[in-house]
Amino acid sequence: MAYASSFHRLVLIGTVYNDTWNTTLSMVPVGSGLPAVSSALLNAVAVNVGTWWPKLVSASPGGGASMHAVSKLVSIKLNRIGTDGLYMDPVAMESIYGSPIAGGFSTLNPLPQVTTVATLRGTSERAHAGKGRMYLPPTRSAVEIASDGRTSTTLAGDTARGVITLIKTIVDAYNAQGVGAVAGIASRVGAGAFQNVAKVSVGRVPDTMRSRRNKQLEDPQTVIIT
Repeated sequence: MAYASSFHRLVLIGTVYNDTWNTTLSMVPVGSGLPAVSSALLNAVAVNVGTWWPKLVSASPGGGASMHAVSKLVSIKLNRIGTDGLYMDPVAMESIYGSPIAGGFSTLNPLPQVTTVATLRGTSERAHAGKGRMYLPPTRSAVEIASDGRTSTTLAGDTARGVITLIKTIVDAYNAQGVGAVAGIASRVGAGAFQNVAKVSVGRVPDTMRSRRNKQLEDPQTVIIT
C-alpha cells in the first residue's frame, strides 16, 4: 500500500492545561506531487494559522472556531511525506510561536480531554480518502452544551464554517508561495488516493481526545471504608 504521490502533512501542536495535544491536516497536490517545504511556505502557513486561532465563531465567512483560552497553539510542523508514508526530507520543518497563542473563548472551564471533532468530507465519501477527521482541543461548542448534552445546531454549524476558514487561509498561504496544493484527505489503500475536502461537518456531541493526560497530576483522594 502506498500514497498516490508526495504530499504535505501539517501538524498543529499546543497545550491544554499542562498537557500536549496535536491535530493534523493533509495538504495534497493539485498536480503530481509537492516539493520540499521551504522556510517561506512554513512561515506563511504559521502566520495565517496563528492569526486564525484566537478568532471567535461567526455566521459569516472568515470566523474562527472559538478555541477555548486553555487551548493554546505552540507550534506547527509542515513536512513532505513520500509515497511510502515516511518523511522525505532530512530536516524537520517546525515553526514555534514566540508565545503560545490562546483561544479567544474563556467562559466555563472545559474538561482536559474534551474535543470538537471536525469531519472532513470528500466529494465521493464512499470512495478511498472519502473522509478524514481533525480532533480540535476544547472549543466553545465542546463546553457550551444544553441539558440534553449537545451544543446548538447554530454553534455546530458556525464551528464548521470556522474550520473551513482555517482550511482556506492555509490554502491562501500556499497560493501566495506559488505552491499548488489544497486541503485533502489521503488514503494509502491499494495504489493510494487523494480527495479534496469538499465539506466540513461538526457534530453536536462533544467527543474525547485520543491522547492520554500525562502531565496533569491525577492526585487521587482515597477514602477508607469504615
